[in-house]
Amino acid sequence: MEQNTFKPIITIITSTYNAVTDLEKTIVSIRNQSYKHIQWIIIDGNSKDGTVELIKKNKDIIEFWLSEKDTGIYDAWNKGTKHIKGDWVLFLGAGDVLYSNKVLSDISFYLIDAFPKYNLVYGKVDVVNDDDVSVADWGEPWELLKNKTESIRIALPPHPGSFLHASFFNEEKYLFPTNLKIAGDTHSLMKAVKEKSPLFLPIYIDKMLFGGVSTTGKNLLLIIKELKLINQEFNVKLPFFIYYWNLSKIYIKAWVNIIFPEKIIGSLYNIFLKVKYKFKY
Repeated sequence: MEQNTFKPIITIITSTYNAVTDLEKTIVSIRNQSYKHIQWIIIDGNSKDGTVELIKKNKDIIEFWLSEKDTGIYDAWNKGTKHIKGDWVLFLGAGDVLYSNKVLSDISFYLIDAFPKYNLVYGKVDVVNDDDVSVADWGEPWELLKNKTESIRIALPPHPGSFLHASFFNEEKYLFPTNLKIAGDTHSLMKAVKEKSPLFLPIYIDKMLFGGVSTTGKNLLLIIKELKLINQEFNVKLPFFIYYWNLSKIYIKAWVNIIFPEKIIGSLYNIFLKVKYKFKY
């Protein structure tokens, strides 16, 4: 039997804005990958902190980049999708690192024959604190995930561990809605899973630092608004008690974050997640 020697090209899209320190970690991670069939695209929001100079120094592993003003992460990602040359696309945040030096090599074996049966292939994400200690573990088989609720939406694959087929972005309707500032990735994943069930692989893809734009008090209030819009668009109706119980928890967390200093809340929540993670495993 003839061995399949096809090597799928994996396009990685990263958006940056004044992220010189965080981007350095991601650069090291991608440079150390044993898998070399990578197209890396960086869309920068006109940074002034040395991010652009760092990109220029590493042009040998960055196939395309640009730096100009944008309206946010999803505007930047949409710009990046116009330059996709690969077969599968991973959106990797500045500061995120690939879990191991051979993770893309491991995942590529499954990506070879995944399409057209699957538009979305996903693995696990390791969430760590400032001390690089695991505090959360995202990603489980779709058979389990599809019956669960997260926040005030249906449970979805973790976006940092998700590979979307490049054909997904051929149509404008699959681009990230720029009117959303936090939940655009939720919108994209919702479209994908509504069309086809995704393929889960028990492989750690990404290691990311706990936090981000959706964890501050004001942004938690914004994400409630955006998730309500997404639920309405996709006609998602959660059980009454579960929906309002989760909604109340988000409101409480949001107002606690607004009233008390962010560093104190972040530290306490990290401790909570760390204890929860230990009990889980």
